[in-house]
Amino acid sequence: NRRLTEQKPFKQKKTNQYNLRRLHQLYINLNRYDFVHEWTIFNYDFLSAFLLCGEYKMSNFLFEMSIGAHDPNGELRFLLKQFETSTEILDQHPNNLPFELIYRFFPFLNELPTLTCNLIDRCLTHCPLQLITNKERQESLAKCSLTNIISITIDAHYIFALTNNDKFYAFVYSYLGLLMAYEFDVIYKKKEPNERILSYLCQFPYVCFLTSNSSMVVGHCSKKEVSMQLPCK
Repeated sequence: NRRLTEQKPFKQKKTNQYNLRRLHQLYINLNRYDFVHEWTIFNYDFLSAFLLCGEYKMSNFLFEMSIGAHDPNGELRFLLKQFETSTEILDQHPNNLPFELIYRFFPFLNELPTLTCNLIDRCLTHCPLQLITNKERQESLAKCSLTNIISITIDAHYIFALTNNDKFYAFVYSYLGLLMAYEFDVIYKKKEPNERILSYLCQFPYVCFLTSNSSMVVGHCSKKEVSMQLPCK
């Protein structure tokens, strides 16, 4: 006697393993049974597991949907077109799936059909975006005039800049704009009159400079001071 068993999830969170058997079974029937699209093509868990499991890419997905005699309805056709326009990105960066869908669908959120709207809602929980008005943006942005920049570094939370007159700038920002700015003159003992800073490495609030005379200078962004200088030769 056969008995029904509960389907395991597409991905086991504890072991970080994908349910490849279930993904394979759904994949070969993607274009055959349109009544299950609610749990496959319009399902964020399926799409993300499909792209991240290492077995498939978005181009495989679109190929499977292109074969057979199935004629997609308007909602499905529109979603597939968005997948098609983002294939190159998603083939290389499958983690971008929620962002790519939000980017394309969010302006029409109030007009989307039910299945697509539910999919975008799930994407928003995995890739939250904060929308700000023009008024909020103007209040949060700041201007800072920098000249003679010889090096600039940008990461997820900071912008660092070094100018040729040994001035160092550190800007802390978020999605709303600039939060704090630090500026200080890197004052150190020069062995030669024309000695200057060539490069830096910053792990906020600490920053390490390398001079043209092979000296290492360590500074503190918040305190705006140099705390150490060592020869590197």
